[in-house]
Amino acid sequence: MDQRHEELLTKFNLKDKEDTVVRELSRGQKQKVSIVCTLARNAEVVFLDEPTLGLDVESSIELRKELRNLADEEGITVVLTSHDMDVIESVCDRVIIMNSGQIIADRPVAELLSVFTTQKYKITTKAPLATELYEQLVDQYGLSKQTEANSNVYTIQVTGESFYDVVNLLQEYNVRIQSFDAVEVALEDVFLHLTGDGMDETDTGQRLLTEEIAHE
Repeated sequence: MDQRHEELLTKFNLKDKEDTVVRELSRGQKQKVSIVCTLARNAEVVFLDEPTLGLDVESSIELRKELRNLADEEGITVVLTSHDMDVIESVCDRVIIMNSGQIIADRPVAELLSVFTTQKYKITTKAPLATELYEQLVDQYGLSKQTEANSNVYTIQVTGESFYDVVNLLQEYNVRIQSFDAVEVALEDVFLHLTGDGMDETDTGQRLLTEEIAHE
């Protein structure tokens, strides 16, 4: 047991604090102590509730790294709850998203991201869009423009078929496109879509996941 304690204190960078009273530790160090106490009992599954809540950026990143290492190096199952999608994305292999008490997604993180990755695009034009075209794209496809002055960079989220409709529409107005890039979607974007913020009934990702869950 003593050897296990030494290993854990070293792993979580607490060796120099082993004789320090817990109340004198920082919030991040207290979080680590709680995890170390659990692991000292050779737990195979660890349950954590908002483990990075209240931590500064550096402490949060360090703790996320250690949690990921627990799974990769020691084979420990880490089950955590968090409203911070960055934590989920960097630590977890699988995510369950709930809304109003209902499970609306239960998938590997990579799979959830892949459903939405090709739907969001950044369009950079050589000149501002004509008012009529801009309003049409806003109404039909939710086009948004970057807020910087004189910016000709727009963001649009479309389904596979709608993508070609947008391209054809831009061609009709002879829009000179500088770049048309797929935007990498973060787990936070997926969460907002699945829980209803910024999502409409035609959202392909939401519809696909809903249909899959219904069949399970």
